[in-house]
Amino acid sequence: MGSPTLTVIIPAYNEAEYLGETLEELYEHLDSLKLIDGFELIVSDNGSIDYTFKIVSDFSRFHPNVLYVKSRQKGFGRALKNGISKSKGEFITFLPADGEVDLSFIGNALEGMGDSDFICGSRFTGSSEGGSGFRSTLSFIYAWMVRGIIGHGLTEIGTIKMFPGDWARKINDQCGELGWGWQTEILFHAISSGLRLSEIPVRVRVKRPVGESKVNVLTDGLDFFKSTVKYGIKLKFSR
Repeated sequence: MGSPTLTVIIPAYNEAEYLGETLEELYEHLDSLKLIDGFELIVSDNGSIDYTFKIVSDFSRFHPNVLYVKSRQKGFGRALKNGISKSKGEFITFLPADGEVDLSFIGNALEGMGDSDFICGSRFTGSSEGGSGFRSTLSFIYAWMVRGIIGHGLTEIGTIKMFPGDWARKINDQCGELGWGWQTEILFHAISSGLRLSEIPVRVRVKRPVGESKVNVLTDGLDFFKSTVKYGIKLKFSR
């Protein structure tokens, strides 16, 4: 079998509560797109101790294009690196396991890949419902900080993206950020590679109760900040 048109990676850390419903909805949506060469779904488990594996295992028995990748260590970036290393798609995107992102992003991003190479979704040009206002404010501050230091002109950085699979697999070993700093690092590599960047609106409906986010404001916020300064300096001296 040839390479699929699209790989969708779902990073998962103790996501059993949401994952089953997300897989059902996502698979049905991807199937409805009628992609010429199909798609693959990769659940990249980074240290779960719940029954995430069982959910994926049961689902994949009926859907052989759904794969499970396991790491015993936590880390958003680690999960994406592991997923990319196993991917075969012409294009790659990633989505949260709780299903909070409207799936229309996928089709819209695929349509835009002819004119762009690296597409970011933005709640600030789209919409966001629910969740903590504090979390939204932090996201805005982070995006503003990255724009100022790296100078890319996008309104949001810490959300979903789509990019070429061959490019991602080529630079995957160069990515050293294993936490949330991966979001800044992948942008750094996109700019350094001369990829054409663009942004499209995305709708987000937060499902988790306030206080149950997997993002730690202090440790992950510090990770974001350090990676932004680090790659901003690298870009400055590489131009």
